[in-house]
Amino acid sequence: MTSIMQLESFYDELDVPTKEMQHRAYHKAVDQDVGSCWNTYIYPRAGDYFGLNMIGTIRAKRLVIYARGKELNAQTFHVSVQQNNDWINCKATESRVLSTARHRLALELDCPNAQAFKAIRISFAQDRHESFNLCGVGLDNFII
Repeated sequence: MTSIMQLESFYDELDVPTKEMQHRAYHKAVDQDVGSCWNTYIYPRAGDYFGLNMIGTIRAKRLVIYARGKELNAQTFHVSVQQNNDWINCKATESRVLSTARHRLALELDCPNAQAFKAIRISFAQDRHESFNLCGVGLDNFII
């Protein structure tokens, strides 16, 4: 782009869901603030995912998902972790103690033979009938 006019022309052709995208501070989208969550805008389908890639590795036994909207439970997601270059499916069990807040789902993770991993993938288990608002993610004491 060599001029502001070119940039504006390019921007006008983008598929921006709402004017809200132009005015909200989405740099703080995944920070546990239910007022500024990242929104999929489209309905997630089974197999769609979000996650984290770490620079190093982490040993974590608990995943916390902060989300706005309808109640979530352990059956909403499939969780897998990447150790070396292999993806390992985890058994995710809801923690009743930590899932007491309306916007928080805490999952205890049992990932067979996985020690420290470098990535985690949280996949939708089934098609959703509404968009998804992700407000925060935590692994043990590491929270964003």
